[in-house]
Amino acid sequence: MALAHFTALVPVEPGREEALRKTLAELGADHTSPFGDVPGTHMARLYVLDHYGGRLRGPVSHRRLEPSLLVLAAVVDGPVATWLGELQRRIEPTAEAVWTHCSGFPGVAGDAFAAWLAGHDVQPSFDVIAHKDGSLPAVRTGLDLRARLGEFAARMQGAAPAVVRAAYRGWFGP
Repeated sequence: MALAHFTALVPVEPGREEALRKTLAELGADHTSPFGDVPGTHMARLYVLDHYGGRLRGPVSHRRLEPSLLVLAAVVDGPVATWLGELQRRIEPTAEAVWTHCSGFPGVAGDAFAAWLAGHDVQPSFDVIAHKDGSLPAVRTGLDLRARLGEFAARMQGAAPAVVRAAYRGWFGP
């Protein structure tokens, strides 16, 4: 089965960033991942993106994102819609604990959660997951992409998911 990449950028409710970070830190406390219960998951990562910036050369400057974003980046057996449905069914209590900190969270009942999360998918055209065997040029390219993604996220703050998705193509291509 072909691998699919899923990256959702979900706005965090202002003032909820630290509570969300604590929830995320507790997920790995027992050295297990809730994503391990979701069939087809090769890799999944959740993190709070609250600043962007930096350069490979020269002075580093960081700019704060308002609101912060909860990023879910995953590599899964495709199609993504099937994986999102499994995610909703398999990690319901965890999903409630994590995404309750996010703007517009519909809860996990019914099909609303998977559809809501899919609505925040930027449909990545590049892989944002680090590879330990990457060459230096590949790592530099990845860092440049990360910086561009941060700038893109800052410019898209407050935009509707459909607007973000359309703008993403202009920044990063198909």
